[in-house]
Amino acid sequence: MIGKKKTIIVPKKKMICQVCGEREATFHFQEMTNGQVKELHLCEICAQKKGLGQTFFMPSFSLS
Repeated sequence: MIGKKKTIIVPKKKMICQVCGEREATFHFQEMTNGQVKELHLCEICAQKKGLGQTFFMPSFSLS
């Protein structure tokens, strides 16, 4: 058939925690410093250890 569109759904790749390297990252943070965006992907356990598991927080640490 000419002109028929086909939709392909690609499963999202699971991200691994950047701290422990073992568990799936379920917390994703971005920090912008001097126009540069840094991303940090953490599992729930590592996020809690850094004090980031709470809702509505203002991070007081650097991602680097």
